[in-house]
Order: sequence, then structure tokens, then C-alpha cells
Amino acid sequence: MTRCFVAHFPEYQKNQVELLALVVFALIQAKDVRHAALAARFPGNAQTDSVIRRLERFFD
Repeated sequence: MTRCFVAHFPEYQKNQVELLALVVFALIQAKDVRHAALAARFPGNAQTDSVIRRLERFFD
């Protein structure tokens, strides 16, 4: 999925493309658009609040 996004968003940096892919997968899993619901679906050990802040920075 990231290769597809790189082709469509060449101005995005690698970490932005990877986060976009994670957001898409989280949207599919959560079936919800609230940041907290998406953050709960992200892989890793980061706290939910940290992931929410990461999502907010991405959308800014």
C-alpha cells in the first residue's frame, strides 16, 4: 500500500506515507473516524494519547 501512496503523494516523506497507510488500515478495522478509536488499532506499545497526538500532527 505504501508504494501506491508514494506514487500518488510524491511530496510526502517516508514516515508520512507509512502513517497514512496505518490510518487507512485502522479506519478499515475500527469502522470509526474518532482519533481514539483509530489510535487503539495502531501497532506498537505507544500510549493511546501519544498516537492521538501523532494523528493530529499528521492532519494539521
